[in-house]
Amino acid sequence: MRYFQIFFNIFKKHYRIIIILGSTFGSMITFPVFGPVLLHMVGLKYVLLMSSFSLLFLTIGYLIKPFYMEIKSNILLLLSFVSAFLLGISFFLPLWMQFLAIALFSFSAGRIIVFWSKLMFKEVSINDRAKVISMGLFFAYGFLYLTNVIISFIPKPITPLFSVLLILIAAVLLKKDSTDNMIPMPAVLDRTVPIPWILFSLIFLIYITAGITYAEVYPGRTSYPSLDRFYNVLPFVLAVNVAGYISDTWGRKYSLFIGISLLGISFSFFLMESSIISYFLIQSIIEIAWAFLDLYVLVVIADIAERLNRREYYTFGLAFFSSGTLFGAILCTITRNIGINQTVYALLAHLPLFIAVAFLGRIPETLKKQEEMKGFLTPSDEMMDNIFILLKDRFSLTPREMEVTFLILQGLSNVQISNKLYISENTVKYHLKNIFHKSGITNRNELRSYVINLIKQD
Repeated sequence: MRYFQIFFNIFKKHYRIIIILGSTFGSMITFPVFGPVLLHMVGLKYVLLMSSFSLLFLTIGYLIKPFYMEIKSNILLLLSFVSAFLLGISFFLPLWMQFLAIALFSFSAGRIIVFWSKLMFKEVSINDRAKVISMGLFFAYGFLYLTNVIISFIPKPITPLFSVLLILIAAVLLKKDSTDNMIPMPAVLDRTVPIPWILFSLIFLIYITAGITYAEVYPGRTSYPSLDRFYNVLPFVLAVNVAGYISDTWGRKYSLFIGISLLGISFSFFLMESSIISYFLIQSIIEIAWAFLDLYVLVVIADIAERLNRREYYTFGLAFFSSGTLFGAILCTITRNIGINQTVYALLAHLPLFIAVAFLGRIPETLKKQEEMKGFLTPSDEMMDNIFILLKDRFSLTPREMEVTFLILQGLSNVQISNKLYISENTVKYHLKNIFHKSGITNRNELRSYVINLIKQD
């Protein structure tokens, strides 16, 4: 019950960020990136080529430096509406116009995520980041699941409308924030974190596997289309919030190790004779693996970008994500006419993972545990005055609640606070409950991070 309550509170606090991420990713995976809408509209003949084209322009969208006039002057909103309109009527357009619509749509999605990342850095603490992103992925893949279920009942001309609606929701919600609100809080520069090119290389290698899997392995293994429609991404949807909880509670690298291990295990099942049992085993293990890996990548590149105070590294990392998938799809395009069987494709898909294992020891754990944070901040008198004014203005905390807050900032436990203030431990818990309720914050680490950022911003 506590697990669901945690996610409910996270959604109440960050619903806009979650919906923007879920709608944007959902629009891409339901249509232009190997989506069921694309397959329903154009058939297998053009799916691989159009998906590769989409990934190319999505990557370009990630890489271009954000210009806030895109938001302030409604340029991004206009681009999103134009691309959504073209994609919405793409069934009636000639082939070259369909490619143009996909290019504009994918580029718009990339730009939306660039600006979404600014909001994410500003509003989401590191201790809730995985849960927030996992909920965004939950909605994205939930949309994909629903699309898979209903797509065969929808006339082809109107199938793009669902994906179009998602991107418009994301663009409109993003527009609600002014340019100033998108400037992220400053972060502490942590020079112990290595330059992330090793991480980017790991991401690229992992997502070569994704490109090969979605381009060739999945289509070749779909022996039960009626069953696949209802089960395909269901394990991902069920697993991704668990991955978020594990990443925020135990550490980020758990998601990486679980994901890569499961992908490696899944390879052995590709050697099995095709049957319902092998289908369930492969589909379940692979989808759960990608839930953990997708979550890991989206979270850890944010952690490292923030700790290096180089926020642009986040979208650079996403570009390696999409370009790795693109490279895997291109490999399939090149080898498609050679007559490679599914077992060889499965081996080819997993080969980058074996190479990626060599990088694992070089990837840092980016989640700071509570014990490591103790004593991180001991406020000076001047700093305490600043905190007093900021908290009084923002949350209307009582003097006793502010005393408790100051002691939390110094890393004291509930027992230590009760001894210092000569109150019972239950009274400390009561004050903590009031502090969290008034501030909308859910735990001590988040409170510490929030106040530290307030001080730096001030």
